[in-house]
Amino acid sequence: SYTITWLSDDGSVIDTTTVEYGVLPTYADAEKAATAEYTYTFAGWTPEIVAVTGDASYTATFTATKNSYAITWLNEDGSLIDTTSVEYGEIPTHADAEKLATAEYTYSFAGWTPEVVVVTGDASYTATFTAAKNSYTITWLSDDGSVIDTTTVEYGVLPTHANATKAASAEYLYTFVGWTPQIVPVTGDASYTAFFIETLRTYAITFDNSDPGGSVTAVQSARYQETVTLTVMPRDGFEVESVSYDDGSIHMILPDEEGAYRFTMPAANVTVKAVFRQITYVVRYDANGGTDAPAAQEKLHGQPLTLSDSVPVREGWYFLGWAESADADDAAYLPGDSYTENADVTLYALWVKPDIVLPAALKTIEEEAMAGCAFRAIRIPDGTVEIGKRAFANSPNLKLVYIPESVTTIAADAFYRVKGLTIVGKPGSEAEDFADALGYTFIAD
Repeated sequence: SYTITWLSDDGSVIDTTTVEYGVLPTYADAEKAATAEYTYTFAGWTPEIVAVTGDASYTATFTATKNSYAITWLNEDGSLIDTTSVEYGEIPTHADAEKLATAEYTYSFAGWTPEVVVVTGDASYTATFTAAKNSYTITWLSDDGSVIDTTTVEYGVLPTHANATKAASAEYLYTFVGWTPQIVPVTGDASYTAFFIETLRTYAITFDNSDPGGSVTAVQSARYQETVTLTVMPRDGFEVESVSYDDGSIHMILPDEEGAYRFTMPAANVTVKAVFRQITYVVRYDANGGTDAPAAQEKLHGQPLTLSDSVPVREGWYFLGWAESADADDAAYLPGDSYTENADVTLYALWVKPDIVLPAALKTIEEEAMAGCAFRAIRIPDGTVEIGKRAFANSPNLKLVYIPESVTTIAADAFYRVKGLTIVGKPGSEAEDFADALGYTFIAD
C-alpha cells in the first residue's frame, strides 16, 4: 500500500489516504473558501488520477466566479427605488432619482449618499434632493372674465392688488366692492374676479311674426339681465324650427329642460323671431329577411305620401306587399300606395314561399283542376301555356301565383272568388294583362 496525498491549490495538505497497489484512488470534492471577490467551484484533481504504483500527490483545481452584490437604491424616505446586481470591483451607477413636487416645493436630484464607491459587498445608497420653493401665477380678472393683470407670488404669501376699475357703460355705473373668491395665502395658481355694484336699465322687446307657421309673444320690455320667457305657438301641423332674438347680432334661443324658450335681456332693444316648419314623419322599410329594401322616405304632416315603387328581393320567396309588423298575414300597403298617417312607421316586407310547384311537363291547367285548393302560394312551371276555366276557383287561402311568360291564355274566371290575389310574372306578359284587367296586384319578377 502507498500514501496518497491530497493537496489544496495553495499546496496545503487536505488529507492523506493509504491505497493498495493497482487500485484507483478516490477522494471527496475539495472545497475552497469564497473571498469577497470570488466564489470557487471544485474542477478536479491534477495530475489525472491513475491506479496506484507508489506514493503520489494530487492537487485540487478550482473554477473562480467573480461575485456580484446587491446594490439597493433608496428614496430619502427609505422607500425602495430599485435594486441592481453589480460585480465586485465595479462602480455602481443608477439613473437620477425623482421626487414628486409638492404644492410648496419642487425637488431637484442632488446625488446619492453615502458617496458611491467600488463594490466590495452589498450596499445601499439614498437619494438626496435640493428643494426650491414654488411660486404661482395669480390672475386678476374683470367681471367679464378679461384679464386685468397677472402677478407671481410665492407659496404661503397672501397676494394683493390695487382696486379694480370698470368704465361706466350705457348699461351700468360700476363701484368696486372687492375680489371674489376671498383672497387666501397662495397654495397654487389662482384667479380672483373683481366684483362691482351696478345699476340696471330697461329695454324694449318687439316681435317679428311674419312666419305663417305660428307666432311668438312675451312682455313688451325687460330690465337688463332679466330672464324673458317667450310664448311660442306653432299652428297645427307645424313645429318650432328656431327661435332667436336680434340686438344687432342674431342669438339663437334653445328650449330649456321644461321646453320653455327663455333668454337673458341684453343691454339693447331686441326683436324676437320664431321660425316654424311643417312636421315630418319617417317611413322606413324593413326587408324582413330579404335584401334591397327601399330607402326611407319623409312625409309631411297632413299630406299623403306615395310609397316607393321599389321592391325588395328574397331568394325563393315572393313579395306580397308591406305590413306594419314583421309577422303579419296580410299586406297593408303595396308599392306606390298612398300613406296618410301622421306618424313614423316601419313597413315590413310580407313574403310568401310557394307551397307547391306544379309539374314541369304541365302544359294546360284544366277546368277546375285546382279549385278549392288550400295552398297559399303556387308556382306554375315554365312551359305551361293555358290556365282553364275556374282552374283555381274558390281557393280562399291563395295569396300568390307565379305565372310564367309561356302562359298565353288565362280564362277570365280562372281565379273565381279568390280575393286579394297577387300575380307575379314578367312585364308585358299575359299575366300582367290579366292582373290589370281583373284588378289583381301584379309584381314584376
